[in-house]
Amino acid sequence: MRKKRGGGPGRQDDTLSSFDERTLSTRHSQNVKSFLLWPKSCYPELTPLILKIRKPLERTMYRANQIKKVLELLAKNVETKVRPELVDSAYIANVLNLSISETKQIITTMNEMGVIESNMEADYSLITRAGLNRLDS
Repeated sequence: MRKKRGGGPGRQDDTLSSFDERTLSTRHSQNVKSFLLWPKSCYPELTPLILKIRKPLERTMYRANQIKKVLELLAKNVETKVRPELVDSAYIANVLNLSISETKQIITTMNEMGVIESNMEADYSLITRAGLNRLDS
């Protein structure tokens, strides 16, 4: 819930203007890691924005990293076998040290992205050409 912007010195406002968000995104769109490690003292007026979006960015980076690891694992399955088999989500969870529920969420997301094919319960999956292409890029 956003607070209405009111006048007066010392007002507490937890919202940020779109100018601040645009400025920050253009300055640090190239390197998200440097943004996350960015010292608060550089631009103190942007500290509330940094604190506001740091967690979602960290979660997004974590999820992207997990997706890449799953793609690499499924790609190995295709490379090493003449006739690739479906890969069990429990196996993926075990290899990547994830919970089965988290693995199934990742598999469902990847299936929606079109980089893998999986059954409705996300128990078994196989990489697609789009997934292989994504790994190559």
